[in-house]
Amino acid sequence: MILFYATGEDLIPVFETVESKLSLKYTSCSHLESPELDYFYSGADLPTLNEPLSNGSAINSPTYLISRRETEIKPREITIHRKAFFSIDQLDNADTAVFSHGGFYGESVLLHGRVATASKSETSLKLQRTFASSIKKHFSKIQAFYVGCRAEKLLDNGYRLTFADQSPQNYDLKRII
Repeated sequence: MILFYATGEDLIPVFETVESKLSLKYTSCSHLESPELDYFYSGADLPTLNEPLSNGSAINSPTYLISRRETEIKPREITIHRKAFFSIDQLDNADTAVFSHGGFYGESVLLHGRVATASKSETSLKLQRTFASSIKKHFSKIQAFYVGCRAEKLLDNGYRLTFADQSPQNYDLKRII
């Protein structure tokens, strides 16, 4: 897993680098009423990438399955309160990785994102490694996080870079001098 702080603009070069090496699609992880899926063929086209987050916790950030274009994504049928839904996750999609972009919450908070996988498939691990390599190439490392250029400027200008708005500020990302 790799954790990062980034604006949507910071992530564009990451996507461009990865997508120059691999032909990908992104599928929103969600519970749907229908098994019909929407795919995005560029990270820059993710509809939530530049939207403010509606929840102050990084764990609730919009999340997407990353897969090769030819990989079939299988919705998993689940029942919630006696109603059928279709879940999009890694459980039945081993050859994927998970991407959460994090983003802005409120006036001065930037929540972290991540790329991870729960799968041990070689394809899944390659997807995660390729994204991690691109993030490391384009971002600076501050403590345990990789930080995009614009996110780094926000940090220097007093923004909170944190995992949750409600967490104490002493847990926020800070430069160690």
